[in-house]
Amino acid sequence: PEIVYEQYMECKTLPVAIISYIKITKIQDMTPDAFFLFKEFFHESSYIELLKERDLAEKLMDTLIVINKSEYFDSICDILLYRFHNLCPPSDAEPQSEECTYFLDLLTTHKAGYLFIETAIHLLNRRGAEGERTVNCLT
Repeated sequence: PEIVYEQYMECKTLPVAIISYIKITKIQDMTPDAFFLFKEFFHESSYIELLKERDLAEKLMDTLIVINKSEYFDSICDILLYRFHNLCPPSDAEPQSEECTYFLDLLTTHKAGYLFIETAIHLLNRRGAEGERTVNCLT
């Protein structure tokens, strides 16, 4: 993996292709490894715009119901957390964006919302101070 990592990260069309795959593929037909690939791209802020699609967030939430391996589940939650973190206002003094409000509403209405929140707490605890802004936005 280390040999091709640099080429992999430089490929500008792969994130779009993975998003398309996730959006159009039935959940039961998905290859969970796509989420590992997908997750790597979004540690780079240049791809954050691709995560703003609401139907992608909904599809990722849908997958949480059927994924049964914790590493895949955590990868999906990590992608959603990264999306949410980048939509949150940097301080409590600023109002929440429409996208941030939408995501919070999705968490309260989607059947996987509770599963996501439980996993998010676990993942954010591991991040320490880095996850504090996200925690403040969630509460």
